[in-house]
Amino acid sequence: MPAKRNVFVLATLLCGLMVGCGEHAAPNDLLEQPDLGPTLVPGITALSGTEPSADEATALAPLDRLTADATIVGLGESLHTVDGMQRMRMRFMRRLVEHGGFRLIAIEWQPRSGETVEAYLQKGTGSATAAARTLSVWASTSTAEFLEWARAFNVAHPSDPIHFIGIDAQQGVTDMNAVRAFLLDAAPADASALTAGLASCDNDPTHTAFMGDLPKCLEALDSISAFFSAHEASIVAATSAARLELNRIALMSARAFEQEMASISTDITASYAVRDEAMGARFLRTRALLYPMAKTIFWAHNYHLRKAGALVTGTNAIGAVTAGTRVAEGFGAGYKVVAIVAKNLGIDWPNVGCGAYLTVTLPTSVENVLDALGPAASFADLTQATTVFPPGIAFDEQDAEHATPREQYDAIAYLRDAAKITPLAWPDCSP
Repeated sequence: MPAKRNVFVLATLLCGLMVGCGEHAAPNDLLEQPDLGPTLVPGITALSGTEPSADEATALAPLDRLTADATIVGLGESLHTVDGMQRMRMRFMRRLVEHGGFRLIAIEWQPRSGETVEAYLQKGTGSATAAARTLSVWASTSTAEFLEWARAFNVAHPSDPIHFIGIDAQQGVTDMNAVRAFLLDAAPADASALTAGLASCDNDPTHTAFMGDLPKCLEALDSISAFFSAHEASIVAATSAARLELNRIALMSARAFEQEMASISTDITASYAVRDEAMGARFLRTRALLYPMAKTIFWAHNYHLRKAGALVTGTNAIGAVTAGTRVAEGFGAGYKVVAIVAKNLGIDWPNVGCGAYLTVTLPTSVENVLDALGPAASFADLTQATTVFPPGIAFDEQDAEHATPREQYDAIAYLRDAAKITPLAWPDCSP
């Protein structure tokens, strides 16, 4: 792996394997102020910052227009554990919920954590802090504040609540254990023989390199999948069609994770491709099963949301299909993506960095193109901002990835400065 390989490559793996993987007070004065002003140039609007303004209908009118006909809206971030970008996403999520009727949030993280958050949102189980603590690189005070707001929304709207799911494919051990338990219910006489081969898989979630026998592992997973198909009627009769589909999804995700881990150190493009293919499939299949009519927010890194990730080039480019590619194929114009970027970023990410971490410098980077317009925060509707981002012209993101913005995103939200999170799942670092 080249020395300058994007921190995202290593850090995403660490995020996927981290167990459990500050308090920035909201700038109250912004709550009393309107946004900074009218459109700067066509398609570019100044924002007051990351907190709701006194008149969100005016302040976020460009977001409202962009997402008016959307079924799925991706809200990204260019680097994990950056509080400013997390808060900007949460400002947008509140608007999409309150004004746009969005009622499902799907996060780039484990389904088990999604279940914990869902229990809090629906029943008040635990606390906002405890629920946020399960969300890895989003285990922050800002996330807890949003979940507390979402719980209050659900209490006030019991017949029309916000739901929450995790849709990543990076929980292979948990998925395999779920399939083991399901088989004991669905086919107890066959369960032991069917699951014996799973011992060949990498069954230790703390490994940072593959420690199993991949061919034998995949053979065992495929045998279970074949059993599901051959005995579908009896399995549904013993359990339910929904439970069978959830376990088919878990089986698919476990397979992808084993393949991802087996190639993470030898073929980074293949590793990312198999993960994102599975993430996209898990997202689409879980939503179709549980909340097929819900207007949905896809919460993830900008990378995963991209509509054509394989077209991105540059020193940090992965060059693989992304989950967003598959969502775009399924929903077309009904899928809108808002990338969130910042010029000066701080992080609080164990084994990656602490405090001031990156300043984007290239004048061809989208961060500096937007910074040159003046405001410290802005919203660029790429469907309208053709004078700033001409169609077909490539720009950089974080100096190291090169692509035509409109091919990947529908809008870019920009912050000049975005400090680190205050974490909930590990000690606050001291830069």
